[in-house]
Amino acid sequence: MPATRYSELPCANCLARSTTLCASLADANMHHLYSRATERSYEAGKFIVRQEQAADYIFSIRSGYASMFRLTAGGKRQILAFVFPGDFIGFTSEDNYHYGISTISPVDVCCFERTALEGLIEEYPEMDRKLRFTLIRAMDATFELLFALGRKDAIQKVASFVWYISYRLRKRGESDNLVRLPMSRADIADCLGLTIETVSRVFTTLKQSGVIRLHGANDVEIVDMQQLMSVGDLVVGANSIYRT
Repeated sequence: MPATRYSELPCANCLARSTTLCASLADANMHHLYSRATERSYEAGKFIVRQEQAADYIFSIRSGYASMFRLTAGGKRQILAFVFPGDFIGFTSEDNYHYGISTISPVDVCCFERTALEGLIEEYPEMDRKLRFTLIRAMDATFELLFALGRKDAIQKVASFVWYISYRLRKRGESDNLVRLPMSRADIADCLGLTIETVSRVFTTLKQSGVIRLHGANDVEIVDMQQLMSVGDLVVGANSIYRT
């Protein structure tokens, strides 16, 4: 018989429990959501969805990291977003995903059939409110990315990116001074519209300026947070999408 007590559900120890749709349900109602989930695991470098695949599923990231991207007809990649534990991905109003999602580390997900999840959202208004809020924040983040790509130079882009990852870590309750970058320099380049060489050169410049320290290829220690924000031309205030 399926577990119905909250303490018996994997949700009780899941990173996604305090985020997005999961956070909108009381403990007593979580079994309604979990009963609609299928657990899946992916190795690094695997597709969760492929571009133009039928948009039949929605995914909750339980652990690991992924990237959302689009490919041009010529095969060039633009990374649209990086996906963190706790993120819900796959929402679209279209019949097909116009983007792909691939893992950059081992990833565990809860997979929901789109129609089943939409039915549950209709049943619980608090889920609908949380979904609308999440989608609006995603739209705001998209505008911020467009601004960064269109109006910032290379060093401003990379500084903004490091700060953004530290922000995501802080929202998860982790240290925001030692930033673990799960993505490669190539991933960062494809997100910021730069070359790999430029990304590497900017990291070196930030290090030489005393703004950051590099610990291997993936760990970045932020030495001077205010200077990093200044270099990135970031204004974080009451009206920012990155407010605490």
